[in-house]
Amino acid sequence: MAAAEKDFYSNSLLLLARSLAALNPTPWEKVVRLLSLCPQVTQTRSIKLDQRGQQAVTALGLYLLESGLQYHEKIIEYLLSVLKALPKAQWIEATKLESKDKLPVSECFTFCLCTVLSDVARENQELQEKIVSAQLETFQALARILQSPNDVSKRKYLIFFQVTT
Repeated sequence: MAAAEKDFYSNSLLLLARSLAALNPTPWEKVVRLLSLCPQVTQTRSIKLDQRGQQAVTALGLYLLESGLQYHEKIIEYLLSVLKALPKAQWIEATKLESKDKLPVSECFTFCLCTVLSDVARENQELQEKIVSAQLETFQALARILQSPNDVSKRKYLIFFQVTT
């Protein structure tokens, strides 16, 4: 995929998210369209994250924040499920970094997701404990994988995609 095509898709998603956020109230069917572009979390709490999926999740988070947290009860559940699936995530095309990129794709996506969730927690005190608990639970799961002496392949995979990509 050419760089211009990637930029077009990403920019289109962000424009869609911002356009939807400007509608008050946003029709749920329109938000569902954006949500349908996001990757699905499986029953076993895993997720396949390619570049388009990551961009869709980021756009959904942008919509949530810029819309004044419209439909937060539905969107937060999805975003938290993505967060909790990160320890088992399959990063597709994660090693194909642009020459200008200095950080791993997985790190950039995780940072964006956690930032969106932290901003929501700041805006909505009722969700604060739930979001912070989910973040801590995810970070503890990642730390357990790194400390596990029995699962070398999982640790190697995690380090490769989460730390050194």
